[in-house]
Amino acid sequence: MTDFWSTPDGLAHHTPPGCPWPEGESPIPYLRGLFSGFDRVLEFGSGSGRLAPAFTDAQYIGTDVSPIALTVSSAAHPAKTFVRIEPGGNLPKADAALAYTVLLHVSDVAITRVLQSLVDAAPVIYVVEILGRKWRRGGNPPVSNREFVEYDELFHSVGATTRIVGTRPCVRYPNTEFTVLRADRDTP
Repeated sequence: MTDFWSTPDGLAHHTPPGCPWPEGESPIPYLRGLFSGFDRVLEFGSGSGRLAPAFTDAQYIGTDVSPIALTVSSAAHPAKTFVRIEPGGNLPKADAALAYTVLLHVSDVAITRVLQSLVDAAPVIYVVEILGRKWRRGGNPPVSNREFVEYDELFHSVGATTRIVGTRPCVRYPNTEFTVLRADRDTP
């Protein structure tokens, strides 16, 4: 799976071809509002950096497993910080993290480890995805969409509490929406 995202073919899937905003419109103004009180924001799976403009240069850390994606994003946004991460490795620390349509590409075997890394890196995590197992499929890239109850249980298992904080339209798939989840690290 990681190998797929490290190839030029994988980069083509970071954002669907010909559709830079499957949401129907740019989510950048929404993300600016969502993260306005956080000094340091980690984007997990930043891909080509399409969401980086939502954040100030000092505020943003983009991370990805793909060196190709990081080359593209760094060239497009030279004042922003982009860091290559290893699968299962530690993430840079931040006040909040964003996983925008990326966790659906994390297998059921690896998802708990990834969520633990996110919770260890930031006390607040926003996940934006199309929820529902009906979207699951194999192939390249594989898709492992989950239900809210699954995310709730998974985050609980790594020490965080989740809630749905909003939805966003998804024009690419009619009658579908992105769900915005917030996970807060539990305090001891």
